[in-house]
Amino acid sequence: MIQESERAEVEEEETDNDEERINYLKSFITRMMSAPMKEKSRAEVDISVTPEEIRIISNYAAASHGAPGLSHYVFLGDYVDRGRQGVETVMLLMAYHCLYPEHLFLCRGNHEDYNTTMTYGFYDECHLKYEKKGFLVWLHIINAFNHLPFAALIFGRVLCMHGGISPHIKTLDDIDSNVGWSLSARGISFSFDDVTIEKFCQDNGMVTGGHRWHANGRMVTIFSAANYLGMGNDACVLRIDEQKTVQFSLLRPVKKSRKH
Repeated sequence: MIQESERAEVEEEETDNDEERINYLKSFITRMMSAPMKEKSRAEVDISVTPEEIRIISNYAAASHGAPGLSHYVFLGDYVDRGRQGVETVMLLMAYHCLYPEHLFLCRGNHEDYNTTMTYGFYDECHLKYEKKGFLVWLHIINAFNHLPFAALIFGRVLCMHGGISPHIKTLDDIDSNVGWSLSARGISFSFDDVTIEKFCQDNGMVTGGHRWHANGRMVTIFSAANYLGMGNDACVLRIDEQKTVQFSLLRPVKKSRKH
């Protein structure tokens, strides 16, 4: 049984550790956000993350997952395999999440996965940047990925996830089969029709957003990587307030400067 004096010592130690963690995360985020852009590429930040920083923040993220400041953010996956700075991107997001666990949430996509990262580039990125320590760096981050949730529910009515619903999901709590499905041409997921979306949303009380892109406004897809694979596409952030009003913020890709 813990005595009062022992309990006070434990609480004091936890407070000191928590303050140390917060100061560490704030220092890391400040260094990341104040880094300049690379001279030869306006789309890349001139910053490097050490293996020790990756170990510490990955462990924090694995232990604390549950916006910076006053807003709340939900990210829906694919933080890596999407460019040459996957390490820097995911470590910044994890640091923000650990510092503001009730404001910034990270969901898991299909690229936050052991096998996928080995195929699509992130495993190679870790080895290229950290050489002999690359494998350990990669494992630390994969461990954090394994603790991420697959979906987020906003205001109890808006279901957010990376790729969409599954034929194995009938309700938010149960796993069951459903109709209207087919295997995706990509071979790694499922396709679903408007009837399937409508039924799932009605069964689970999902809100209609008013943007009638899919299934009478029941589903909307967003993509937040501007100029993906050099295609010049815009990116988008979806905003939802407490009245469930939906707004879209477009992000334009950075234009390359002409050489004279």
